Amino acid sequence: MNGDGPLKGLLEQILKIDDEDNQEALQADRKSQIIYSRIKEIVVEKDVLKENIDQEEIKDTRLKLQLCVMKLDREFNELLNVLAMQSMDF
Repeated sequence: MNGDGPLKGLLEQILKIDDEDNQEALQADRKSQIIYSRIKEIVVEKDVLKENIDQEEIKDTRLKLQLCVMKLDREFNELLNVLAMQSMDF
């Protein structure tokens, strides 16, 4: 009887699983990098909007700018939730 056959097959299966896991990790990392980039953009946009709010004298315009900040806050929180859910997958 040749014992190498089943052992070799088992080791090949393990290596295949490791390769698949590495691919999944790389894909998750790429997704996370895209999310982090958007989060950075949101932070910059919010800072600019907040400066404009402080300088704006017209109440309606200030309210519109505050609404934009609120929308960015919502998007920011949603992106954080996506990151949290991704980290739970690993």
